[in-house]
Amino acid sequence: MFNKLDGIRKEKVYFFAKKQLEQQNNIVKFPKKIPLVGKVAANPSILEYGDVNVEQGSFEHIPEGADCAILIQGDSMEPLIKDGEIVFYRRQEDIENGEIAIVEINGDGVTCKKVYFNVEEETIILKSINEKYQDREISDEDIRIVGKVLLK
Repeated sequence: MFNKLDGIRKEKVYFFAKKQLEQQNNIVKFPKKIPLVGKVAANPSILEYGDVNVEQGSFEHIPEGADCAILIQGDSMEPLIKDGEIVFYRRQEDIENGEIAIVEINGDGVTCKKVYFNVEEETIILKSINEKYQDREISDEDIRIVGKVLLK
């Protein structure tokens, strides 16, 4: 059927199929503006506050569902998320055990970590991917989930 189409129609079908595949893979391929909310620490001993400098960033490759972007500072999430990388997240208060999230601690600042719930102890374990850093266990009352990180 495709072979029976003339050149311009084949091209239209190709570009339509390409766009459908990109959407299926949760990648938006056109510039989209979303808030870039400053920086977040990927360092277990330092917290940054990400809502200080909010500006609109224009990005070509944004994961489906992302509504904010944030600059990562530090190496605790390497090799998956590198120092200086911009990550995208969806603002939401609930995440699944083991997901990567932007987390506010004691209202003092935010960090990017894998989050594990210890229901029995009523604590949350913040885990770095970089093995040179130790886990941090904090009372669930002292943590607020800002959003779920959406990787490209």
